Amino acid sequence: MTQPMRIRSEHVDADEAYLAQWILGLDPVVAPAELERFNSVLRDLSMTGTAWLADVAGEVVWEENDFNDPMHFSPEGSTRMATVMADAVEKILEGAEGAEGESPQVVRE
Repeated sequence: MTQPMRIRSEHVDADEAYLAQWILGLDPVVAPAELERFNSVLRDLSMTGTAWLADVAGEVVWEENDFNDPMHFSPEGSTRMATVMADAVEKILEGAEGAEGESPQVVRE
């Protein structure tokens, strides 16, 4: 699963202060781009047959109210994430039936 991050427009200062504590030495302004680099590696690995991937950072349109802070979901966001992940697992299980030897893939929403 890729990791979404959102610096909320109404909470920029608080969200950047939160991120400044997340990884010492990481500029909070570049944190979303750095996390996206990590997500890109996960996407690349999933295409090699290494693992299935639910690309929740790239395939899901998250709203600001889905987050309590840049990294953690609000109750509404948690409900959305649970639904997205349940759908992804269902697609993986459906794709795995009789798919012996096939390469894993990115699960699309």
